Amino acid sequence: MRGAGHAARVRGRAKRPRADEALGVSGAEAGVRAGQRPHGFDELGDDGLGRSGCRHGRSPYRLDTSFGPNDSDGTEAAGMFSSVLSGHCRRDDSTGGTAMPIFTRPDAEIYYEVYGSGHPLLLFAPGGLRSQLEYWRSSPSNPSASPAWMNPMVDLASRFTVIGMDQRNAGKSRGAVTETHGWHTYAGDHLALMDHLGHRRFHVMGGCIGGTYCLTLCELAPERITAAVLQNPIGLHENRDTWEEAVSGFAKTMLAQDPSLTEDVIQKFGHNMFGGDFVFSVSRDFVRRCPTPLLLQPGTDKPHPAATSAEIASLAPNLEVQKDWRGPTHLAESIRRVTDFLTRHTPTS
Repeated sequence: MRGAGHAARVRGRAKRPRADEALGVSGAEAGVRAGQRPHGFDELGDDGLGRSGCRHGRSPYRLDTSFGPNDSDGTEAAGMFSSVLSGHCRRDDSTGGTAMPIFTRPDAEIYYEVYGSGHPLLLFAPGGLRSQLEYWRSSPSNPSASPAWMNPMVDLASRFTVIGMDQRNAGKSRGAVTETHGWHTYAGDHLALMDHLGHRRFHVMGGCIGGTYCLTLCELAPERITAAVLQNPIGLHENRDTWEEAVSGFAKTMLAQDPSLTEDVIQKFGHNMFGGDFVFSVSRDFVRRCPTPLLLQPGTDKPHPAATSAEIASLAPNLEVQKDWRGPTHLAESIRRVTDFLTRHTPTS
């Protein structure tokens, strides 16, 4: 692995029936699906926010405040990550002015890091609406806590090309919020990022809200997802207040960052995200017929209800369950089990 780090950013949104059209993926991204070489940053043009090219200064959308359920553990780990892109750059004041390349789409930029080599594995970190790759390393609620979950960017990098990312408006990522945005918007970000990196088919692994991101991609782009690990998935079970509080916290932060936003827009966005039931983004009927191989590491607390995990397990036709997966006691077995599962479902060609 090379020792250079990199960052990037992305965006998209969706409508059915075609995945390319549904997720706002066109041009450079669609070309990758057709086997063409992906375009560079300059070919993607302006990001729609009046920012393009190499910029200096702190992003006005950089968010550090809390607006998600309290995930309880993370892991502190070092790792080398490979730089796989070139293009626009932004100077990050928080790192002493280090220039970071970014991938820009019309209304958002997504920060990401890439580790290891092998079949690609896209990660969706814990943290609710503040899901960011740092939460594979440290807990959203208690950074000094011992980890309950692995850090896939370290623990799986010997077998896979592991891509960690900050979701839009979390960590170092930024982006617009509209009343029509929802799970499909994030899915558009995810697919556009993988298109840019040249990965047509890939595994996904998500903790907390990341489990729902995984299932969204399994529904909207099933031909691209080779396997999915659902760790500690969120869901609705006697916890509506948890998601109302998450949206309220998100609104407070975003309204302070962007005066053009309104409370009404944020509430409509929040309803699109958490107004449903089950796992919020997909139906029970979809999970019942989902062909994607799934590995479930069940949740056990209020934001990650045991009842939701049990229902996923009872519905999904192609699913394995690892009941005991939390560290420190079961951490080594969790790493072994996830590695084995993803390896068995890695395409041979």
